[in-house]
Amino acid sequence: MKKGFNIALAPTTQAANIIALSRQFSSIADTYQLGEKSLPHITLCQFMASDEEGRRVWQYARQAFEKNVRLTFKKFSATVGTKAFWISLLPTYDDELHILHRLIVSHVKNPHNKSRGEYEPHLTLVNTQDKQFEKFMHKIEKRFEPFADDFELVLGRADEVWQMVEIILNSTDDNM
Repeated sequence: MKKGFNIALAPTTQAANIIALSRQFSSIADTYQLGEKSLPHITLCQFMASDEEGRRVWQYARQAFEKNVRLTFKKFSATVGTKAFWISLLPTYDDELHILHRLIVSHVKNPHNKSRGEYEPHLTLVNTQDKQFEKFMHKIEKRFEPFADDFELVLGRADEVWQMVEIILNSTDDNM
């Protein structure tokens, strides 16, 4: 049986603070908000696979990922989707993320969102259908204090809308 997997980078110390930031958008949030259903992360690759294929891709990703990555977040991003608007944080250094993304995707048979174009590293906070979302975002952005954290490689379970709902393994785990 195929399941949804997410190979991602997860914060090592700032997860609670990132969730608290996401909760500042609760009044406009729709189907995606960090917290109960979704864990803070930067997706490298999402895919449907059997446990065996998921294990194979994970083992390759672990070999390609040599150490935790230090990322700094200084600004927000607003993206207009087909059904909602997305508010995210952008890492200031992402060359290494692009390389990791390409390496991992090259070992996945059917990556999710393959046809959507160039990979854009981001940490999604919330989605909304509120057309005034940018005004709301800018209010929060004015009070936002940039932060940095080390991010570790994780294999996560993705739900039907591709939220990472559980960390199955991290970069120090040996088997699946």
